[in-house]
Amino acid sequence: MCTVKAWAAISEGAHSEAAQHLLAARSASSGWWLVGLEPLLLLARELHCSEWSELLPGLMRSASQDVPSLVGSQLAVLEYLKGFESWGQGEPGRAMESFVRTLKFFDRQPPLQASQAAVEGGGFRLLRAMLGLDMAALFVEHREALPAHRSLALEMVVWSASVFQACGSQTLFDAASELMERVRTRPNDAPLRVRARSRLRLPRKPRPQLLRCPRSAGTGRR
Repeated sequence: MCTVKAWAAISEGAHSEAAQHLLAARSASSGWWLVGLEPLLLLARELHCSEWSELLPGLMRSASQDVPSLVGSQLAVLEYLKGFESWGQGEPGRAMESFVRTLKFFDRQPPLQASQAAVEGGGFRLLRAMLGLDMAALFVEHREALPAHRSLALEMVVWSASVFQACGSQTLFDAASELMERVRTRPNDAPLRVRARSRLRLPRKPRPQLLRCPRSAGTGRR
């Protein structure tokens, strides 16, 4: 349930709230033994976005242990965590390399059901879409250090925008659209208006009322 509430918070751009829901899941009696790949990856990015990256080393130590729910995916989890750790340490090249290796893991995954067509990310399309945001944001923040990754960052964030459009998440769609324009804009270009958000709007939905998990950490501020 905490993971569901975390996704709801993520869809509204509430990073610290999402992190708190996921930390509550981690504090449960089962720990990470049952929660698996998705909550770990989500927690890593929400900690980074909430400026709680000091918790990442402990998360990496937990993921490095023999966790049954991570069998077959432990290396991908560690790569994603290393990406945010390197980003926070001012090493954008290493961070992007970790994200690229995580992307390759997602793209090797089969669909959720054997009868479904093979698609990018298999059963991890939403996580792949979040990774697209991360790669684009990393590129925009460290453009001069990552010129060779511009095409991939743009490809990924455009794909992410299409996924969020299909999901009906206006907040994530807007974030992807803005990053898309910033990746496209070169340093010497004239300033561009953010066209995507004015050109295409998703149907408005009522803002969900988020139920809160018991909080196990103080409130973080972005």
